[in-house]
Amino acid sequence: MRPGESFVANKIVERIVEIYGNRHPTSSELVSRRNSLERVLCADIPDCTVRRGLKKSLSNGGGRTAAGLMLYEPRPVQRGERTLIGAYNYTIILKPSEAWMVTSIEPAATQAHLFQRIVERSNSKLPSLAHIQERLSDVWIPLMWMRSRRVLSGRGFIPHEFMTPWDNGLLFGKVEKIDDLPAWAANPLVYIVRAGSPQRYSPPDFYSEADKRVNAFTHTFVGSAELRPHQIILRDRLRDFTFSHQKVIEYLKLSWMIAVGYNNPFTEEITRIFQLEPPTESRLSRALSDIESIVDSDFWREEAAFSARNQRRYQTEAVTRSSSTF
Repeated sequence: MRPGESFVANKIVERIVEIYGNRHPTSSELVSRRNSLERVLCADIPDCTVRRGLKKSLSNGGGRTAAGLMLYEPRPVQRGERTLIGAYNYTIILKPSEAWMVTSIEPAATQAHLFQRIVERSNSKLPSLAHIQERLSDVWIPLMWMRSRRVLSGRGFIPHEFMTPWDNGLLFGKVEKIDDLPAWAANPLVYIVRAGSPQRYSPPDFYSEADKRVNAFTHTFVGSAELRPHQIILRDRLRDFTFSHQKVIEYLKLSWMIAVGYNNPFTEEITRIFQLEPPTESRLSRALSDIESIVDSDFWREEAAFSARNQRRYQTEAVTRSSSTF
């Protein structure tokens, strides 16, 4: 097992080996096998989201079916003295002759403090942690794509803070880099299961460079009653952005889940099975332009200055508290 790999990955592979070890399942059996696998995994994972996929083809004179299952699982990750809450994604493709499983680690995290603030300040009945955790990436991922476009064009400042609309409030976070990652600790890992031992492949990770990886850390939630006037305007604009560009956002998330955007033999088939259509260039460009206009607004700059002052005050108070203990 590679560093940081969830035990669930091995459990999935073991279950798939059971399916394919003795004989190949027929096309008609694949859906029932997928549903059985889903029940087993959901019983082992206390909190997850599930997406199903299916492709039927009647070409070449015969019926061919591939069944897909995608699970998103929040999971604690120890980082030094901090316990972060990260997430794994498992994408499973069942075919008559073989199965694939792609496991990947989300380049985003939070802490229990965030969920405590959501419980205190939210006006709605809380969904599962997995549903909340998935929403944390609605803004920062298109923000990163927009940043890359700015770097290539040599214009504009590069934002690090980000905000995400949720339940009439805002989630606040910052994009940073994690150092000293073990080799291949974050890359998506593909298992190919046939008869015999599973084969493994490592597609590239869009968010890693050498021993560093991007980490989008969401640290708190502010409810609607506590938002300042400029934050309310940002919330409304960001909420409009995520609503208008939902399909683009969901597709960009696949860059870490299944290494979409890279030329590999797995991604194209997975996107077909789950009916994940890539956005057109014009649609992607429009989404990135819209988030760029929000970042360039006076309201965003005001929030960046406000957050910087809060961060300096927090650091000063932390030093004072530390000094008073000696």
